[in-house]
Amino acid sequence: ASGAPGAAEALRAPSAETVQKLAAGGACEAYPLAQPSAANGWVGVRLYIDEVGALRSRPRNARAEALALAAGLSGLAIHGDVYVSRCARREGGGGGEANVDFGLEELAPDSAWAAAARRENGAAAAAHGGGDHFAGGDSGSYAWSQTEEEVEVCVRGAPSGRGAAKRVGVAYGRGRSLRVCFDGKVAVELPELFDAVVPDGCAWTLESGVLALTLEKADARPWATLALELTKA
Repeated sequence: ASGAPGAAEALRAPSAETVQKLAAGGACEAYPLAQPSAANGWVGVRLYIDEVGALRSRPRNARAEALALAAGLSGLAIHGDVYVSRCARREGGGGGEANVDFGLEELAPDSAWAAAARRENGAAAAAHGGGDHFAGGDSGSYAWSQTEEEVEVCVRGAPSGRGAAKRVGVAYGRGRSLRVCFDGKVAVELPELFDAVVPDGCAWTLESGVLALTLEKADARPWATLALELTKA
């Protein structure tokens, strides 16, 4: 979705693997509009955004922001050109994704996928406290929540007692990932966070067997999920 409405050149779409590699390498950012789920046949729609578009003084992309709003995600400031991708999990459960056609007419706010995403994202917002899209969740081993500026992750099973802090290891992967270890064993490993955090602005505390991490968001905006799902070809 280009910022210029007249940009309609016929270009060959990159493969799902190519786009994921660019996102993982920091060249672009993957922003989920519709999360893959059993309800939608494990098909997701994402925006791939120039990660430093604002720093490059790229103009705001009204079409991309309108698409995000149609999916029920408000308050996004998107700068520069955007690639819209629909990907489906490959059959057979062997991992990896494949591109699925996304027609020009599906940019309309009343398209079927946008209406479904709007319902799902709206339900997530309502479940976590109202109008702003502040998603959160509980995976069993950890739970997470967020404000506009911070993400809090509470990891269960942390050591307690005297010297417990020395038995905890936390790494932020230059602000792109999260790894938590207790006694040298991995308790939580998220290879790709939904968005970047500021390592120097992150902190953690221990209390009653729970490690509470506070992650400072690099950009103050809602996260649709805690981590992006990375798939292997």
